[in-house]
Amino acid sequence: MFLPERRWATRLELRLAIVQWIEGIYHRERRQRRLGKLTPIEFETLMKDVVALAAETLDSTKASAHPV
Repeated sequence: MFLPERRWATRLELRLAIVQWIEGIYHRERRQRRLGKLTPIEFETLMKDVVALAAETLDSTKASAHPV
């Protein structure tokens, strides 16, 4: 998916459309080597589960260390 073929009123309008496309579509869909060839969306989905599990483990460790 690319920018629509149209005339832009100003260079600034075109520049903002390009930045929006890069940040909003391209970076989110492109597979990235530093993320293990996952897209940022795939990586974030996997990491949500990992972070939630780590938070649960931390909470249970704190609860057993300091009984009420």
